[in-house]
Amino acid sequence: TNLDNVSIAGVTTTTDNIHIDADNKKLNIGDGLDLQLYHTGSRSEIINNTGDLIIQPGASSNLFLRSQTGAPHFKGAHAAQVELYWNGNKKFETSNTGAVVTGILTATTFSGSGASLTNLNGSNIASGTVPVARIGTGTKNTSTFYRGDGTFATPAITAINGATNNYVVT
Repeated sequence: TNLDNVSIAGVTTTTDNIHIDADNKKLNIGDGLDLQLYHTGSRSEIINNTGDLIIQPGASSNLFLRSQTGAPHFKGAHAAQVELYWNGNKKFETSNTGAVVTGILTATTFSGSGASLTNLNGSNIASGTVPVARIGTGTKNTSTFYRGDGTFATPAITAINGATNNYVVT
């Protein structure tokens, strides 16, 4: 049967697929085009015009976004981690204690104590305090200083005027 402009009040049940046989024709849901699903001919779109768009899997289910080949882009595990993928390889994963990055993480700034940072090149540190345990080899104490060339030195202190306690550090 081919019908034009059918209006149905109440529940409609189908026993097969629902087809919209043209590009740019929208499935509109809600009073005022609140949610729209359609295909443009080159991409598919879901447009939410009212409030938040919530995609919620069932109990004990995970949420996935996948490529056309089935490789994961995103996984939201039920009551657990979120994972991000690059070309099917996990690169970022959250946990109950923070996050894990696989590969290189680049940032323009860092904020925090940095207490657990490792493998830092001391010449790239512009300010702050570096614990002596992480600075090369040599004698480390309150009168020995780490120099720019990666060695330790004890500065010579020469009195200019011993009576007024003025000193020159060389």
